[in-house]
Amino acid sequence: MAYLSNKLSHEEMEELAMSEPAIKEAWTATDRFMRDKALRLAYLSEEMKEHDVVSAMNWERRTGLDEGRAEGRAEGRAEGHAEGRAEVQKGTARRMLRAKMAPAEIAALLDLPEETILAFAREENNES
Repeated sequence: MAYLSNKLSHEEMEELAMSEPAIKEAWTATDRFMRDKALRLAYLSEEMKEHDVVSAMNWERRTGLDEGRAEGRAEGRAEGHAEGRAEVQKGTARRMLRAKMAPAEIAALLDLPEETILAFAREENNES
């Protein structure tokens, strides 16, 4: 554990490495790696590639989430507006029915199918 903690001096690390075969092997591999500039550059290049891939994936995910939220809000607003318009038309049609206007006339004025007005009339009669 002392080898991995990086709290030992260079001399202490070397002494530990010489006393433990596994640590000596790690020490030798680390030393070889640190002396080989091409190997270090290749390693750093691979690390940067991995970092770039992860960054790109995170960016795509965030962008996708943002687009999805915006699309969901737009759809929700559109549905809300449509429901609001439908409720207004229904209320208007019901008031016209109470005023004894003909379903065909109401349908023409509100640009709704006559069957819809007749359904409103049935609802109005059931509630009375």
